[in-house]
Amino acid sequence: MAQLFLRSYDGNISTLHFSEGASPKDALKLVVSTKACSPNPSLITIDAQRQILYCTRNDRETFTGRLQLFSVKNAGILEEKSSVSAPFGAAYHTLSNRGNALAVAYYYAGRVGIYDVEDTRQIKTAQELDFPNFVPGPGRDQDISRPHQAILDPSGSQVLVTDLGAGLIRLFTVGSPHQVQEVGGFDFPKGSFPRHVAVVTLRDRTQLYVLIEPGYQHNFNLHGRASRRRYLVNAQKRR
Repeated sequence: MAQLFLRSYDGNISTLHFSEGASPKDALKLVVSTKACSPNPSLITIDAQRQILYCTRNDRETFTGRLQLFSVKNAGILEEKSSVSAPFGAAYHTLSNRGNALAVAYYYAGRVGIYDVEDTRQIKTAQELDFPNFVPGPGRDQDISRPHQAILDPSGSQVLVTDLGAGLIRLFTVGSPHQVQEVGGFDFPKGSFPRHVAVVTLRDRTQLYVLIEPGYQHNFNLHGRASRRRYLVNAQKRR
């Protein structure tokens, strides 16, 4: 039996049990819900090896945020161990340093936060990165840097952050203790809005796929330049 965790805009994080082979009606069963990450649990990340759930919450009235660490107990019950204040608008988490650090992309704050989570009793803010050398783009939400996704590359030595506002992917090396350093990245034409990336390891190379808002896919060798650009779908204007 597998456990699934679901965050909802009603303020709940719910634990569900999934029974493989059961009928569709009986496969999922709600076990327990908690509002411990309310009012708005915007994002959750699971560290299955350490049995930890991370949740970033947003308070839309005060425009503040908080990062919380929960221990996953029997039957999927969540027990809060520690928390730390955080910027508003977390968009994506990724674990690094063998699960001992958490990188968070903050879309509205234009910031990337690195947190030391080695000691579950005390989350520590290891690093907060702002990007002042910014040239505004022509599109909506390109007035400031807007990190949207942060992922770890397959080697575990680099963190990639899509920056929708700046129109680029930022590349960071992972150092110690729980620090990163920006070492380069990939530039896109202004107005491209790179949002999401996926890394695929092939036989002879590591490939990076980038989803950008107007409906293009960019295909990179991870340590090289753009190799091709292919039109996928017609873009729709954002409302």
